[in-house]
Amino acid sequence: MRSKFWLKYIGQRGKPYGSALAPWQPVTVAGERAGVQVVPKTSGERDAFDVYLTHGSQAGGPPVLIGTVRHTHEGPQWSDAHETVTASDANAG
Repeated sequence: MRSKFWLKYIGQRGKPYGSALAPWQPVTVAGERAGVQVVPKTSGERDAFDVYLTHGSQAGGPPVLIGTVRHTHEGPQWSDAHETVTASDANAG
């Protein structure tokens, strides 16, 4: 299966690095007691990303879903349990 997603980051010396990701392959950034995990996925032809709060590298516990970013006909959209915010809404504020 061909990878649809791409992870990129800048190393400590300023050099860019990247890697292809398959759908459902999580990426985690963690401190000792807090972190985030992003899981790319597809919904039909549209991209989506589940975002989880994690307990970091020193604490236990399962990741907690805090929201999802989805591609819509209006552009990227953030959804959580309380509200939905589009990219255009965020730029208007």
